[in-house]
Amino acid sequence: MVRNYKVYLISLIIFISAYSILGFNLDGQGVYIDEVFHHTFGVIWYDSVMKGDLLNPCITGIGECDMFNMKCTGVHLNIATGGIVKGIFTGIGDGFLSETERTYYGNLEPCRPIHNNIAVAGENIPTSHELGAARFFFPIFGSLTIVVSFLIGRNLFSNSVGIVFASVLLFHSLLMLYSRIIESE
Repeated sequence: MVRNYKVYLISLIIFISAYSILGFNLDGQGVYIDEVFHHTFGVIWYDSVMKGDLLNPCITGIGECDMFNMKCTGVHLNIATGGIVKGIFTGIGDGFLSETERTYYGNLEPCRPIHNNIAVAGENIPTSHELGAARFFFPIFGSLTIVVSFLIGRNLFSNSVGIVFASVLLFHSLLMLYSRIIESE
C-alpha cells in the first residue's frame, strides 16, 4: 500500500510540474505556421459534432464548405485536417475558455501570404487569446505523456530511472513544442 502511494505521489508531482512548464503562458506564444488551419478545422469539427452534422462538406471534403471567414477573397481550404478527437478538444477549449465570437480562419493567399508575413490577429488569423483557449488541453496530454514515461522507466528499472526518463522527455524540444500547440503530431 505504501509503495503504491509513493508511485501515485511521484506521478502526481511529475504531472503538476510538467503541466506548469508546458502550460505556462499559452496565449503569449506566437502562432505556429499551420496552427491557423488546425485551429479552423478543429473548431469546425467540434461545432459540426455538437450539431450532429457529421456529413458537413467541411469535414468530408465533398462539396463546398461555407463555414470559413471569407473577409479575405481568394483561395480557401476545404480539406479537413487533424482528426476528430483533436478537433473536439480544440473546440472544447475554444468554446469554454475563449470570450470572442466563433470565427473560422481558413483563408490562404492573397490575404495571408505566408512568406510576406502579413497576419492580422482577429482578421485573418486567430487572436492569441483564441489560440491560448484552443491550446488548453494539449499541455495536459503532454504532461500525461511525461507521467507515462516515468511509469515505463519505473517498471523497467527503478523510480530514479523513471524520473530521469520523465525529465529527459520533458525537456526534449519536440515534445515541448508539440505539447504547447494545436498540432499534436
